[in-house]
Amino acid sequence: MRDEIVVVTFAVVGFSIVVQGLTIPLLLRRTGIPLTISERGPIESVRPGVAT
Repeated sequence: MRDEIVVVTFAVVGFSIVVQGLTIPLLLRRTGIPLTISERGPIESVRPGVAT
């Protein structure tokens, strides 16, 4: 019984990580959130007055 619980736990965690890894970039693109720093532009445009 314990072995089955361990296997199911690893399967659920592995499945969750894979699904999240595949869907997060799609959701970020759909909402317009930049995926990389280069898509954001210069730091001054992100946080004006902070970078000196």
